[in-house]
Amino acid sequence: MAMCLLSLLALVIGCAKPPLPPAKEISQETNNTTVNHTDKTEIDRNKAVNDSLKIVIGDIRTGLAVCDSLCELELSRVLQQLNHAKTSGDNSYGILYDKYKKQLTMYANLAETVNTLSKSAKDSIVYKDKLFTKEIPVVVKYTPWYYEYPAYFSWACLLLFIAYALYKIRLWTKTKLQS
Repeated sequence: MAMCLLSLLALVIGCAKPPLPPAKEISQETNNTTVNHTDKTEIDRNKAVNDSLKIVIGDIRTGLAVCDSLCELELSRVLQQLNHAKTSGDNSYGILYDKYKKQLTMYANLAETVNTLSKSAKDSIVYKDKLFTKEIPVVVKYTPWYYEYPAYFSWACLLLFIAYALYKIRLWTKTKLQS
């Protein structure tokens, strides 16, 4: 009986293998940022303007000579007060009255203008990627010697146990048949 228990114990110990390690899960997160930078400049250019307007003031004719001369003197006096000129940088304008030519002159000299409009835009886009990987251990067909030889020993013990059991069964049946 002791031999039976010994062979069963050798069979269990020899055929046992340690369990495989569990699968490992690995998560990896990456952030990608894309930045778009746009600069835009608009230039609006106006050419210089030199303009003048001349108006000839005619004689006043009312039909009465006294009234005509008085009206012309008063009109000449009022128009002489219009003489005015302004200058700012390269720009100037004015109104002048020439009493000898009886002419009203208006002028404007505007320099070239440049308007610049600058726009800057910045866009950023963030991409987030998550990567999940699972490491599964590979079963290696190689069996180390410290597993292999006990397995051979346990098979040999099993065969011896079967042979011993058969021997005992035959011996028991012979004794039963003879009695």
